[in-house]
Amino acid sequence: MARFFVTVKQNDSGRSLDSLLAAHMTFFTPADIRLAIMDGGVYINKRRVTDPLTIVNTADEITVYYYESTAACPTVAIGDRILFEDDWMLAIDKPSGVASEMTRQGKRHTLSEFVDTHLRSRYFRAIHRLDMGTSGVILFGKKPLATRTLMIQFQKHLIRKQYLARVLGAPSPPEGTIETLLDRDPADPRKMKSSPTGKTAITRYHTIIESSSPRSALLEIDLLTGRMHQIRVHFSELGHPVLGDWLYGRADSAPRLMLHARSIRFTHPKTGQAMAIEAPIPELFKRSMPVAPDELSAPCERSLDETR
Repeated sequence: MARFFVTVKQNDSGRSLDSLLAAHMTFFTPADIRLAIMDGGVYINKRRVTDPLTIVNTADEITVYYYESTAACPTVAIGDRILFEDDWMLAIDKPSGVASEMTRQGKRHTLSEFVDTHLRSRYFRAIHRLDMGTSGVILFGKKPLATRTLMIQFQKHLIRKQYLARVLGAPSPPEGTIETLLDRDPADPRKMKSSPTGKTAITRYHTIIESSSPRSALLEIDLLTGRMHQIRVHFSELGHPVLGDWLYGRADSAPRLMLHARSIRFTHPKTGQAMAIEAPIPELFKRSMPVAPDELSAPCERSLDETR
């Protein structure tokens, strides 16, 4: 995640926030800037602002957090990120900062767009999605039957996903299961929160290692349900938000959202074979914590029964 800073000069005092940023951030369209503000990525004097028409004043310090890919629109080299491919399905290692599918602005160099180019416009469908800041393995069906079969596995909770996350502080106990009901936050429709009206969300975690400077922990997480923002909400509500999470924590706590979809286990839609696909661990995760390689090398060793 990148940051852009601007200090309001006297002759810009009284302008709207979106107008000021449009004049300085010429690598964004005005629509992108308004969306970034409404999505909570802009701060004035360290306070989050979500109204594009907010009036700025002389000497206001404005900080904008954005994914570099949103501005630069990089090309994702799909061939370098294919984890598995056959006639039925495709597994990709999604980089952080690239949207899984079309955004509200339309196609903006999403992973689905690059897959479309790779498959030369033949049929494909994303089986699930990852948040833009999350990296890791994501599945695509290459035939309608494969898509239906894999989606049924998701609906029946037969697919198991494991994540790595670096969170603020150290959860206590160091391992456990979080179970809540998650629903939209009525105060902010972009967010989810625990609510009596929500749907069951179950997250199992294990602390791999803790760090004292800054105080943080690297967690291995088994996602037993797949609610929107589930991991981010659960650990934020525990007081241990994922580092780099601008929506549920602090964007400036890490260069990116420190959440990585490390592995996925499922049954092949055609052969019935048990599949376990792993995504490489990003270098930032390896550098950020002093973890021995063997502590981060076997995400699929446990049986499915142990993660239920």
